[in-house]
Amino acid sequence: MMVKIRNGHTHALARRTTRQLQHRHLVLAISDRPLVLRSGEHVHQLRTLTTYDRRHAHAINGLSGIDVDIPGTNMHFHRVNAPTSIDRAHRHRLIARSRRAPDIAPAVVRAALRKLR
Repeated sequence: MMVKIRNGHTHALARRTTRQLQHRHLVLAISDRPLVLRSGEHVHQLRTLTTYDRRHAHAINGLSGIDVDIPGTNMHFHRVNAPTSIDRAHRHRLIARSRRAPDIAPAVVRAALRKLR
């Protein structure tokens, strides 16, 4: 299998889902590369699965919030508030904050993404 590495930073995330039907699932994920908005801010797509608990797992496919600067650093993070798929007649919600990542100027990200096309 060939893997193509793409430019642009990613974020890690480790968090439990909200509780439904007396259980929660663990989510360990790495975001996709940034999607730069017209405003110059960016978001990341998050596509992953929860852990398999109580004979089921859930899929997550959503976008993070915009980048949030961490004052006094050259870092930022993203908030995530995404529903899971419905499995075994219920769903959970992932409410989390991504791990920090270096701030990269939107123009640099856009230029890198153009080179990939």
